[in-house]
Amino acid sequence: MKRAESLGLIKGIKWSQEGESITHLQFADDTIVFLQLKIMSICNLKTVLQILQLVSDIIGCKQGEWPLSYLGAKLGSNPRRKVFWKLLVDKCKDKLSAWKCCSLNQAGRTTLIKSVFNSIPIYWFQIYKIPKGIRDSIDKLRRGFFLGEIGQKYAQDRRKLHLINWKQVCMPKCKGGLGIGNLKARNHALLLKWWWRWFKDIDFYWWRVIKNKYNLLPYKGIEKCASREDLSYITKDICSVKDEPWRSQFLFVSSIRWQVRNGESVFF
Repeated sequence: MKRAESLGLIKGIKWSQEGESITHLQFADDTIVFLQLKIMSICNLKTVLQILQLVSDIIGCKQGEWPLSYLGAKLGSNPRRKVFWKLLVDKCKDKLSAWKCCSLNQAGRTTLIKSVFNSIPIYWFQIYKIPKGIRDSIDKLRRGFFLGEIGQKYAQDRRKLHLINWKQVCMPKCKGGLGIGNLKARNHALLLKWWWRWFKDIDFYWWRVIKNKYNLLPYKGIEKCASREDLSYITKDICSVKDEPWRSQFLFVSSIRWQVRNGESVFF
């Protein structure tokens, strides 16, 4: 519409002599068109709408449903329900198949877990606090694949002997582990990253939305709105990390540093 107006194909309406013209207003599911009562504008508007229809067919636009799936996660569903996480657990099961378990040695299985499997739940981890039961289910899959216990070859009565505690295996290499990673720590670290981004992304649109929605002060952390009752599930989970027993709030505050520079992002 703006392009058609700039080319002189349609003529919008001016609210005042000095003001700019307006051709349309768009809302969630409505569009209001403002045009001068001229045959040329009406005919060209029809052409614009026909082009929009053709483009929509070309790119395969379809009417979606809510809740929708984004990067594997069901946005709009209740993450407090177990069925919400079924898609993630099933996806993890499919990735660690029995034939891969049998065809790779332990070094290969370790590499696959670290490079492929650990990246599957990243999006979920950075917006939701994963329930303990779901976290244990995913960890059980990782442990079984690492030990070669997935598939018919290693049935329940032929389980391998665990010579090293799984917790130790997940530790970083500098601490005697294989660097597979702790799921709980990774989940909390990704949620804490939003605390850091709150101070860093002050020019981003999401920052302005959260600030205005919850009436937050720019120099106060995003976790300050944790006591509100109207928080979304995602915001609740991001704020809830501060209540963890390992004092994540203290860890975060003690690990950040302010750079004064021009002073615009530093509040005294």
